Amino acid sequence: MAGRDRRRRRGRQRRGGVRLALDDFGTGYSSLSHLRDFPIDILKIAKPFVDRIAAALDLDVVAEGIERREQVDALRRVSCGLGQGFYFSRPVDAAEMGARLVRAKRRRPTRRIRAA
Repeated sequence: MAGRDRRRRRGRQRRGGVRLALDDFGTGYSSLSHLRDFPIDILKIAKPFVDRIAAALDLDVVAEGIERREQVDALRRVSCGLGQGFYFSRPVDAAEMGARLVRAKRRRPTRRIRAA
């Protein structure tokens, strides 16, 4: 019964515009299986945890939301090599993306954060 009451209360909060974020996931004791136990809307994952997952799965990490040169510089300092955001481009439709890829192939390689 208590779980049902919590879900109802959380539903009312969400309808009222209240969002709940879990910050720094991956620091201390963290388990992906425990995420179901929390009524969260946003999961902020700590960089060390992302790095461990990426290394274990042999994946690259992409930083999102890059809007300013200072952010690019900060990401370079922590060896994050890929990024996306308005600093690089506003969203484009499929036709425009195809045209950009054709043009880029003729000019230079894909833009990476490490590349100046």
